[in-house]
Amino acid sequence: MDLKKLIAFVLLITAGMMYAQQDRDTTGVLSDTIAVYKNDTIPVFYLDEVVILPRLYFSKSSDWYRYLVMRRKVTKVYPFAKMAGEDLEKLNERLKKMSPKQRRRYKKVVENYIRKVIEPELHELTPSEGRVLVRLVYRQTGMSVFDFLKQYKSGFSAFWWQRMAKLYKIDLKEIYDPVNRKEDFWMEDILIRAFQDGTLEPSPPKVIVDYYELYRKWMEKAPPAYVNKNRRKFNFWKKMDSLKKLRQPKDIKNESKN
Repeated sequence: MDLKKLIAFVLLITAGMMYAQQDRDTTGVLSDTIAVYKNDTIPVFYLDEVVILPRLYFSKSSDWYRYLVMRRKVTKVYPFAKMAGEDLEKLNERLKKMSPKQRRRYKKVVENYIRKVIEPELHELTPSEGRVLVRLVYRQTGMSVFDFLKQYKSGFSAFWWQRMAKLYKIDLKEIYDPVNRKEDFWMEDILIRAFQDGTLEPSPPKVIVDYYELYRKWMEKAPPAYVNKNRRKFNFWKKMDSLKKLRQPKDIKNESKN
C-alpha cells in the first residue's frame, strides 16, 4: 500500500474515534443510528410500521359483492378527501396570520380555485360515490361537509347545498362512524389494505379508531371449513356414506336387517 494512502487511512480512523468520543453525552445518543447504553454503543434502526391484517370472511355472497363495490368507490374518492384534509390545515394556518380583510380576499381565491379545478371532477361522481366522499371528508378533517361550508362560507350557503344534496339522497351532515356503522368499518379496512399495498397514499386522519377492536366487533368468524379441515373431510365422507345407504336396493336393506 502507498505510504500516503496508509497515513490518510490512519488519520481518518483516528478522527472518527475522536468524533465518537466527543459526541458521547449524557443523553445517550451519538447519532441517528447509534445509542449508548451502560457505556456500550448500540446501533439503532428505525423500521416502518407494519400492520398485520386478519383475513376477511363473509357468510353471504351479497356482502362480499357489496365490499368489492365499496372498495372501488373508496379507491376513487379517497384522493379528494385526502386533499380536503391537507388543504384545510394549510387554510387554517394561513388564516391565523391574516387580517379580516385579507381573510375575505383569500377565501374568494380559494372559492374560485374550487369552482374551476375541483368542481368539474366532483361532477363526475355518482350519488353513491358522493355519500362515500362525505364520510371520508369527515374522517380526514374531523368536520362534516355541512359544518365546513357553514364555517368557511356562510350558514345560508351550507343550508342551500344541503337542500341540493338531499335531492340526490346525500346528507352533508353525515359523519364517519366505523364504531356504529358496518359500512364505515369496511371503508377503514379498505383504506388500511390499500395503504399497505401502495394503492393509495396515506394521510393522517382526524378520526382515530382501533382497527382490531372494530374487526372483532364487525367481522364474521371463520367458517368451520377454515378452522378444521380434517373435520370438513370427515363430514364429507360421512355424508357420502349416508347417500350410498339411500341408494341401496330394498332387497339388500331387508337382508341387512334380518
